[in-house]
Amino acid sequence: MLETRKEYDKIGCYALVVSIIKGCCVEEAFNLIEKGENEDIKQWNQNSIEYLLFLYYQGTSLKEIAVELNRTYHSVRAKLRSLKKEGVI
Repeated sequence: MLETRKEYDKIGCYALVVSIIKGCCVEEAFNLIEKGENEDIKQWNQNSIEYLLFLYYQGTSLKEIAVELNRTYHSVRAKLRSLKKEGVI
């Protein structure tokens, strides 16, 4: 069970993304997340974050980073924004 509104909002946003990718409704996406059947959604791990930062600091364009990491441009941009918010960049 989700404890806080913030946690609910985070899972809700994730469920929306899963629903778009899987082509299902958000309720179905919640069920997939609970069952752990959303593995095809790429998660950022420490190695990919470090490589992202390496490429970013080398001056590589976001489009080129996305191709190199086999991710979408929007995924790379969102992760960089998240890292900036966290004070990593």
